[in-house]
Amino acid sequence: MSGLAVGTTTSAAEEIAKLAIAARVVEAMPLFAEVLHSPSREFSGQVPTVFYCGDDAEAKAIAADLLRETEVEPIDAGPLRNARYVEPAGMLLVQLAYAQQMGPVAVKLLQR
Repeated sequence: MSGLAVGTTTSAAEEIAKLAIAARVVEAMPLFAEVLHSPSREFSGQVPTVFYCGDDAEAKAIAADLLRETEVEPIDAGPLRNARYVEPAGMLLVQLAYAQQMGPVAVKLLQR
């Protein structure tokens, strides 16, 4: 709850990718375990959005399929470098849910 160790100039996912050179790293956030384990994942009829990003198209497709299995809406957020923005969004949800005691919260992307 004290903040991010990295962010905006790199991300945890990018740092992992540097260490695990042969790995196909995909970041997928934000979503709380409380949301996944609740009887209804819907919020007023809305299904939570989970952003995922990575540099390997096949690995991203697998991640998107896994996300769909959890009954969330996966949104491709682009290359792995965009994890720099996805991870802070996760921290914002932590702050809202716990520091501001809003309980389980989720993101929903609205687009036209």
